[in-house]
Amino acid sequence: MRTFPDRRADAPDAGRGLEIRAARTRQGARSCVRALYEGAFPERQRMPWWLMTALSHSPCVGFSSYFDRGAFCGFSYRIDFSSLTYLLFLAVDEQARSSGVGSRILEGIRAARPEVPVVLDIEAPCEGAPSHDQRIRRMAFYRRNGFRPAPCLLRSGPITYQVMSTPGFPGADELARRLRGPGRLFLGGARVVPIDPEALATDGRFL
Repeated sequence: MRTFPDRRADAPDAGRGLEIRAARTRQGARSCVRALYEGAFPERQRMPWWLMTALSHSPCVGFSSYFDRGAFCGFSYRIDFSSLTYLLFLAVDEQARSSGVGSRILEGIRAARPEVPVVLDIEAPCEGAPSHDQRIRRMAFYRRNGFRPAPCLLRSGPITYQVMSTPGFPGADELARRLRGPGRLFLGGARVVPIDPEALATDGRFL
């Protein structure tokens, strides 16, 4: 549900190819993935590890670990719906940040299903929030990688997230339908809240 990207998408790229392995396996550096997952995301934003790994056996789930020249560098967790790919988690290992790895992972996810948009959510920018500047930087990262704020929010308990998407976002109603169906196992009681596209276009937080 939450994304913790590489901090500099415009950093020099060491090469486009990353080796991909099943993250729940020993060969996929399962222990490294878990440590990164629990270190990158606060508990309130995490799925229980046992549930995350159990659900990853579903054919519609992609739980991938990434290696650059044999060294573990990050992981992603996504759901492949027929109308969109929902990226729940993305994290880059501390040793691999500022090297363009986050952008390379996103590029691979987009290329895997180019016919559908990739959708994700990030904590919405909020003046006065302790992490406001970090939220702005995170949004800028995804903008540089082809994502734009979608005309809806995702509310999960007391937290509000801004939905972002690559071109072709299918609409708030379709996203809500997906999250009420199979997506409820992953996002629990999260609720999609439509917002006025015109208001979004003039809101300085999202420009």
